[in-house]
Amino acid sequence: MSLVMHAVQQALVSKCMGDAVLMDRITAVYDTVPQRSALPYVVVNELVQEALPALGEQLWRVTVVMEAWSDAQGRKTVLQILERLHGLLHYGHLNLEDASVREMRVEGASCVAAEQATRVVGSMEVQLLIATN
Repeated sequence: MSLVMHAVQQALVSKCMGDAVLMDRITAVYDTVPQRSALPYVVVNELVQEALPALGEQLWRVTVVMEAWSDAQGRKTVLQILERLHGLLHYGHLNLEDASVREMRVEGASCVAAEQATRVVGSMEVQLLIATN
């Protein structure tokens, strides 16, 4: 079994950090958030990989949950970040070594108050279909 999750995570971080519009709206993209990190930021939070049956190649479904965190009043900042992430990722492309992205799409999103209403967090689920040789 080949794990492609790490490569997907690295490619997502690279794609997000390489986008000037997104980086104007956030301070960083993390997989683990350091203590006292400046807000707003994006977190590649959860990754799940499952094998799919296929002839002649190995296919994987990778589900990624990305989160946008902000301490701004209201949901506007987080919703703008999620909108940009959607623009980057929905039917977008990732560069992966030894694998190819057959499809990438946003499956859903949410935005809620968190941490006793002192922060707003938005989450987005991204599904990828990955082929490896």
